[in-house]
Amino acid sequence: MRLIFTGDYSHTLDDRGRLAIPAKMREKLGSVVWVTGGWDKCLVLYPDSTWESMTEELSKLPPPWEARRARDLQRFFYSRAAECEIDRQGRILIPANLRQDAGITGNVAIVGAGDSIEIWDLSIWEAKRKSLIENPPSLGDGPRAE
Repeated sequence: MRLIFTGDYSHTLDDRGRLAIPAKMREKLGSVVWVTGGWDKCLVLYPDSTWESMTEELSKLPPPWEARRARDLQRFFYSRAAECEIDRQGRILIPANLRQDAGITGNVAIVGAGDSIEIWDLSIWEAKRKSLIENPPSLGDGPRAE
């Protein structure tokens, strides 16, 4: 069964950098998750099973000595990844380097993104969310309804 995460939640990091995962999301995750940098200024949280599938796909890329883009993608993806355990209170500890990369300081948006969960600094997410609402994305090149 494929996991799908939806919703938009506001939470606050505690003084130690721990973040409570919303119960609706947490019940699908299991006890171990993976957090890594996203392509936008956010972090991406993957359930362990999804992480395993993604790493299997990355292993199918051309070997690093043959393809620079594959090497860079692997560096980008793996160098910032952290395995995190969900504690009894439903929190994960987000490493300081990842919080710094994403500009996360205190107030956080936890956003369902299909097979993953995005973690944003709340002010960055609010700006991104407003932009998405005002200019809905399109996969096609045709005109968008205004």
